[in-house]
Amino acid sequence: MSSVCTEAAMMETGISDEDLLTIQALRNYGVLEDTDSNHIPRNNGTLMVTCADADRIGDMIDHHRACCSSDGCHHRHHHLSLNGGSLLIPDGSPARRSPSSKEGEVLLQHINDGCALKQIHTIILYAHTPCGIARLRGITLLDTLRIHVAAKDCVRACVQEGTTIVLFFHIDYGEKKRTYFFNRPRWTAYLGKNYRI
Repeated sequence: MSSVCTEAAMMETGISDEDLLTIQALRNYGVLEDTDSNHIPRNNGTLMVTCADADRIGDMIDHHRACCSSDGCHHRHHHLSLNGGSLLIPDGSPARRSPSSKEGEVLLQHINDGCALKQIHTIILYAHTPCGIARLRGITLLDTLRIHVAAKDCVRACVQEGTTIVLFFHIDYGEKKRTYFFNRPRWTAYLGKNYRI
C-alpha cells in the first residue's frame, strides 16, 4: 500500500495498516474474542484498570457495564485510571515516564486497596489501541500486548489468593470501537507459531 494511503488510514483510525492486519490475525487465531458477560465472573463487582484516554474511556466503561448488567450480573465497578493503564504496571515498562518512575507500584497499591476496601475479587485490566502513551513511548502493538500480559502477572503476584484477573483489549477502529476478551493461552500459541519465543 502506498505511503499516502497508509498515512490517510493512520489519520482516520490512528492504527497502521500493518497493525490492522495483526489485529485481524489475532482475531482469526482466537486471541481477541468478542466479549460477553461470561468473561466476567459473577461476584461482588469488578475493579477496572484502564488508560485515562478521554476519547475512548467512555466506550470502555459503557461496554464493561453493559456486559456486567446484561444478565443481572452486578453493577459495582471500582475504577482506576492513569495514562497508559495496565502498561504502567510491570517493572521497567517503557510506558513509564522514566525507568525510576513509581507509577506501577502506585497503581498496584491502589489495586490492592480498592479490592480490600470494596471486597472485590475480580480485576479487569484494560489496554487499548491506539494509545497515546504507547505512541509517545514508541511501543508497538505486539509490545503493548506483551506488556499487558506481564501486567497481569505482576498483579497476580501482589493480590489476595483467589482473585480473578481478566485481560480485555479495546480497539478504536475509527468508525467503530470494540472491546475484546484477551485469550492468553491462544496468545501464547500465536506467538509460538508466528514468533520464536
